[in-house]
Amino acid sequence: EVKEKPSGWHEGWSNYGIPVVWDYKNKQAKAKQINATASSDFEIENGVLKKYTGKGGDVIIPDGVTEIGEEAFDGCGKVKSVKIPSSVTSIGLRAFYHCSGLTHIEIPTSVTSIGGGAFNDTGFESIAIPDSVTEIGNGAFYDCSKLKTFTFPKRLTTIGSYLFFNCYGLTSIEIPSNITEIKTYAFGNCSGLTDVIIPSSVTKVENAVFYNCKTLIIYAEVSSKPDGWDLSIGPCSIKWDYKHLVHQNWRGKTIRVEAIDDEQARLVIARNKIDHSIFSLNDGTLTDYKGKSEIVEIPYGVTTIGKYALANAKTIKTVIIPDSVETIEANAFFGHKNLTSVKLGKGVKKIGNGAFMNCKALESVEMENSPLEMIGKDAFADCVSLKEIKFPQSLKHIGVRAFWGCKGVTEKIFIPKSVEIIEDCAFLGCTGVIYAETMDKPAGWVSGVFKHWLGGGNRPIKWGAVKTDSGMYHRKLK
Repeated sequence: EVKEKPSGWHEGWSNYGIPVVWDYKNKQAKAKQINATASSDFEIENGVLKKYTGKGGDVIIPDGVTEIGEEAFDGCGKVKSVKIPSSVTSIGLRAFYHCSGLTHIEIPTSVTSIGGGAFNDTGFESIAIPDSVTEIGNGAFYDCSKLKTFTFPKRLTTIGSYLFFNCYGLTSIEIPSNITEIKTYAFGNCSGLTDVIIPSSVTKVENAVFYNCKTLIIYAEVSSKPDGWDLSIGPCSIKWDYKHLVHQNWRGKTIRVEAIDDEQARLVIARNKIDHSIFSLNDGTLTDYKGKSEIVEIPYGVTTIGKYALANAKTIKTVIIPDSVETIEANAFFGHKNLTSVKLGKGVKKIGNGAFMNCKALESVEMENSPLEMIGKDAFADCVSLKEIKFPQSLKHIGVRAFWGCKGVTEKIFIPKSVEIIEDCAFLGCTGVIYAETMDKPAGWVSGVFKHWLGGGNRPIKWGAVKTDSGMYHRKLK
């Protein structure tokens, strides 16, 4: 590893003709650079990628390159994706300037700096910047009009000038607590921005940061303007001390309440953006839907779908439930005639009594990725078109007649061992074979002359079942 023989190494240590390669690590790196330059698509000098000359498509930068040089991919509009090797530590000025077809890039954790204008006018909708990056130059994402989401790396402290200028696709930004300074025009002309959260760590905000962001609401964690904030930041409104909810008491006086946490704050902000002419809310509970769409995505910020909230929304065929929803209350979709599919978010823990009862057109319910614990009485009763039931591993309780009359369920039904309680006639009318993960019937699964969780009969049950990607089988019991 050393460049020459240290004084403590005896003169005769390598006698007998044994060859020695001094400074071998550096020589290996240079050898990789030589190999890299062998590709006709890249011009590489001393580890710096000077120019890409290929035809585009999916590009893999050769291992051994240590820096992507200034304007290396300038104007390469046919490049679709780029994979950067772990030998690269920096991305230079305007490195991918005008790569309008570039929609995906893999940036390794070896990269610590990204130059100004590096991704100007690229086609990203999102881009993953590793937490190793400590510096992003001015205008790095200038004119990235398709960019919709961005997460700041955890070691970055400054948001540079013009960083997101003309990024019309951005709708919301949450600035993390590692940021201390936001420079001029950083979000200029981001006309789609509706909300930005600024934490108390930000002590300096320069002028025109939110230039021409006419619909923007800034949610500031501090209670009043810090000395380092220039309030000529743009045509937007600011809600100071946003983590403290305020309301009026019975005498009409405004009072403060205890500060809410980050997740609660996000929900409050999300609710402020909901179109109340379509969705009626009462403190996070959806009470009514007035729209006419066939595919409805419940807005993020809703935490409960209330009783009968969508039962009368006859045009709906597909419902997508966001991660913020935790509870679907009783009869929320009761008797809906046209609803065919439902996708639960990653927050739903309870489906109430009769929530989807008598939804005769309902064919599929995606619940496997939810933290669902409780399916209430008659929740899916008489859903005659339902074809398959896939329970999540979090499920604990299946109520009385939960799937009564679901005669379309003829496939295997796998019940995970997490299920502690199954009540009377839960699967009456389902003809699919039951595969139970437990080795025998738990005490909470009802049985008796007049009560049976299957609804009576000599229905076969496969105890000790195992579920794999290729299907289900049950262990042979001794």
